[in-house]
Amino acid sequence: MNVIRVFTITLICLLIGTMMSWQYKSIDNNNRLVSSQTTSILTLQEELIEQQRINEELEERLKEINKEINDYAYAKDDMEKIDKTIKKEMREAQILAGLVDVKGKGVEIVIDSIYGFKFYEYDLLNIINQLRSWEAQAISVNGERITALTEFELVEGNRCKINGNYYTMPYVIKAILPSENIDYLVFMLEDMFELITRYYDIDIQVKEEILIPKIKSEGALLKYVY
Repeated sequence: MNVIRVFTITLICLLIGTMMSWQYKSIDNNNRLVSSQTTSILTLQEELIEQQRINEELEERLKEINKEINDYAYAKDDMEKIDKTIKKEMREAQILAGLVDVKGKGVEIVIDSIYGFKFYEYDLLNIINQLRSWEAQAISVNGERITALTEFELVEGNRCKINGNYYTMPYVIKAILPSENIDYLVFMLEDMFELITRYYDIDIQVKEEILIPKIKSEGALLKYVY
């Protein structure tokens, strides 16, 4: 009877020990799993924070690049505007200096003597000044480009010296000017010529396209400039 009790108690103790061992192992495994999960979560959080930092840096760099692109685009536009302005001003300066051929709408005035009367240089100057007052952008006399440096001089033989070259009548005066000024100019010229038509044959025509050549010799006008 005592042997059976001892065996029974021993068996019960073994069962309890086994159960306790399993329980401890289960708790340890759970702790390890929780620890592993906790470590994984922390790692993921750190990776997420790092990725957010990288994204913020990339976004900031993208803003800087976009700003640089915009600055370049604005600078390019400004340079193109400056380049166009410079070219426009250079073209206008060349026209005023008579360094380029020009075409445009304007008037042609032909003056010839009827009885051999002289047409003095100041008469030509009066016409030139009248053309300039109506904003003539280019003027020529017998193919000689008239500029700010041009001088007229009447010499022997009823010849007129223009830009160092000599010309006689008839004088063919051409001028390119704004279309809206042409009719008024023609009226003023006809009124101005009314008193001298008995001495000169004067013809005024409006031309849709007039070619005025550049000055024939820059040296004749610019020989004292250096």
